[in-house]
Amino acid sequence: MDQERGSPPVDEVEVDRLRLADVESLARVHGLIWRATYTGLLPDAVLDSLDPVAGAARWREVAQRLADEGPTGAAHPLGSNGPPPVADTRVARQQDGHVLGFISVGPPRDDDPPAPRELWALNLDPRWHGTGLADRLLTAALPTGPAYLWVLEGNERAIAYYGKRGFTDTGRRKELIHRTGPTGVAEWCLLRP
Repeated sequence: MDQERGSPPVDEVEVDRLRLADVESLARVHGLIWRATYTGLLPDAVLDSLDPVAGAARWREVAQRLADEGPTGAAHPLGSNGPPPVADTRVARQQDGHVLGFISVGPPRDDDPPAPRELWALNLDPRWHGTGLADRLLTAALPTGPAYLWVLEGNERAIAYYGKRGFTDTGRRKELIHRTGPTGVAEWCLLRP
């Protein structure tokens, strides 16, 4: 846990839907999480592309659409026409507004999804690993029922975490395509029946 910030116990951290007031803090922690988690797993070009200003702009659009439209429920394969769906995005935030992590759950983005819901992302500041905060995020956005996710090959911590929560490897693989382009890194599909 982040002792330098004098962090409260995990039960004093609020888990709530993403708000416009969260976007700058979320963009900063999102970059921190990716660098801590994916260094050595993703190409440096992907990690070097993480810009908190651009990230805040992307998160601002998501927060605004969530406020205006709410989360979208229909499947929307990547590359489909029309606006992208809006995931149900929840953040873990301290009372001072500092975001510690987030979860995004939405409609499937695959042509042949193995479940009706996809866990798009669950990212947590590494200083909060092992505190139960990731479970609070998961329970808030995806408490029960069938769902699937894609996890980077080699991300053993995440694979173990999801395995303990009922997700199993489907054997499906695909290359991660980042907004910067192809990465040459495989993702594994995990399914919770």
